[in-house]
Amino acid sequence: MILILANEEAMNINKRCIDEDLNRSFPGNSEGNHEKKLALKILEELDDCNYVLDIHSTTAKTESFIITTTLNEHTHHFAEKIPLKKLIFMENNITNKRSLIDHVKCGVSIEFQEMETFEFVKKTIIQILNNLRLKDGKINNTPKEIYSVYGTIKK
Repeated sequence: MILILANEEAMNINKRCIDEDLNRSFPGNSEGNHEKKLALKILEELDDCNYVLDIHSTTAKTESFIITTTLNEHTHHFAEKIPLKKLIFMENNITNKRSLIDHVKCGVSIEFQEMETFEFVKKTIIQILNNLRLKDGKINNTPKEIYSVYGTIKK
């Protein structure tokens, strides 16, 4: 297991980013700005990982949810192990293939509602890790509501 705190430099100065949003900097560029270089380094670190869980917080007025940009048996299997109810499929025309999960073998993002408690986030992540370790598949599946985002109304 690899744990990456993605943009420590930005965190240290209490900012979202140094030059641009890391969440839109993938697949990265060795000649690019801070976040582009960081994105490339992160992908190199994750190259051998079977699953990538990209954790975020959101200020949206919604409960916490899962995001995937690929709907296939692998991401579905991964999402089943996450004890959250809402699964959002974002088509590539939304992400423009610039998010981390667009460039890994099997990745999903979780958007934790900003007001969630630390204990809830910690418990959820521990449950996901435990569920991924199970060989017999005996997990308490949370039934999923699956939504598709296929366009933007306003930018």
